[in-house]
Amino acid sequence: MIKKDKSYIDDNSPILYFIATPIGNLKDITLRALELLQQADIIACEDTRNTKKLLSFYQIDKPLFSLHEHNEISAANCLIEKIKQNQRIVYVSDAGYPIISDPGQILAKICLQNNIKISIIPGASAFLMGLLGSNIDAKHFYFYGFLSPKANERIKQLKSLQSIPDTLIFYESPHRIKQTLDAIKQIFPNRQICIARELSKIHEEYIRLNTNEINQINFDELIGEMVIIVQGQTQQQEIDKAFLIDEINNCLKQDNLKDKETAKLIAGRFNLPKNYIYDLILEIKNKQN
Repeated sequence: MIKKDKSYIDDNSPILYFIATPIGNLKDITLRALELLQQADIIACEDTRNTKKLLSFYQIDKPLFSLHEHNEISAANCLIEKIKQNQRIVYVSDAGYPIISDPGQILAKICLQNNIKISIIPGASAFLMGLLGSNIDAKHFYFYGFLSPKANERIKQLKSLQSIPDTLIFYESPHRIKQTLDAIKQIFPNRQICIARELSKIHEEYIRLNTNEINQINFDELIGEMVIIVQGQTQQQEIDKAFLIDEINNCLKQDNLKDKETAKLIAGRFNLPKNYIYDLILEIKNKQN
């Protein structure tokens, strides 16, 4: 059965607001969001410590209710009862939009199952900000979020995305960024990539490079949560790789050069990173053995 849901309060129907919060700069919040936070009887949140910082900045003092990934079902059912008792409830995650790589999905489903309306209050989004500043095509994009922390599963996930022509977007934490970027270099050679970090903060940074240049990054400087934007697959990339392999094979057959010298020659000829060509040489020789 088709259900139509008018999310704005136009009657006395119960409603729960999901409010997007700042991703770094505390000033990145809408007037409407602040108004709803001020009007709420209870503010449900992912982490009370983080939410207290935001509320303190705007001198808002409200009771907090913890709802996170480990208690979402029980906490959601508790909130449902409070909403049914006409208490005004809003939900915020630590940063950005609830539900997107954050708790909130189960809460939304349980609300709708109980005929409680939901409304999303817009605001800051890390992946959109990262995409717009990446200088990579933003016409069509595929948001993946966090990859698996397990190496084999992470490789499998990335391989499933190899042929997607749309720009790919990932989230990653600082303690796994090197392993993830090494895997991206392996699965997505010779593509544009951008690592966006500290977004909306004073040390905001966009690192734009080719995936074959990833080993040049100083990983000790990569702190904070990051957005990784990777160029989608193109027909030109497939042609280029096949063409380059033929050129490398011809060079290896005809010239008495060491691998690194061959890489330098081919890279200079086609204005490509030497590391990329060297990796192709190793790939060719591995297949021959």
